[in-house]
Amino acid sequence: MDGGGSSRSAPAGPVLSHSLTGPGVPENQSQRVEILGRMAAGVAHEFNNLLTIALGSLEQLRRQSLDERGHMQLERAEWSVRQAGRLAQQVLSFVRREAGEPKHVDLNVVVGEFDKIMSHAAGDRTRLVLELYQEPLPVRLDPNQLELALLNLVRNATDAMSGSGAVTIRTVAHRSNGSEGQQTVGVSVSDTGSGMPPEIVERATTSFFTTKPRGKSDCGW
Repeated sequence: MDGGGSSRSAPAGPVLSHSLTGPGVPENQSQRVEILGRMAAGVAHEFNNLLTIALGSLEQLRRQSLDERGHMQLERAEWSVRQAGRLAQQVLSFVRREAGEPKHVDLNVVVGEFDKIMSHAAGDRTRLVLELYQEPLPVRLDPNQLELALLNLVRNATDAMSGSGAVTIRTVAHRSNGSEGQQTVGVSVSDTGSGMPPEIVERATTSFFTTKPRGKSDCGW
């Protein structure tokens, strides 16, 4: 973003020019996008190979004698590597225009089994509370996408709260027109933070908008 400072003219000097119409130069935007797509696919492929090596090393560590803390750290590391592999696959799928992989799952099971990872992301000063609906909630979705969304929300909520606090994740269901109507399910994430001031609320849904300092990886207030 422009900091609003005054602009200055550069001193006169030699001008270097280069033709952008020669051989090997993309003629239109679609060609540029295609080249970037090939580059992204290559990077994702090599990244996936490196993750395979890392996962193999973690599997070797699992065979060693570890205490409870060591097993927890190993479990988190393995999950992180597998998630990174899924992200690489998502890049490849996007480049190849492939559809995702939605599955028929129980929403309560997906959220409940992700408890340990979210607790780790929340940290020691934040209490994670799960309130799961009392009945199974069958849905069709990509569990990986849901896990990543929840992880980002928990981390953002934790960063936004000063000091200690709590993050509550609820699975909910609502049936329209009584017991015979269509059931709608969802997930809500709330925290005990002070909330956002009005000027931030107005921009909260803007793509890539963040109030976090430089170096933070997440987008979000």
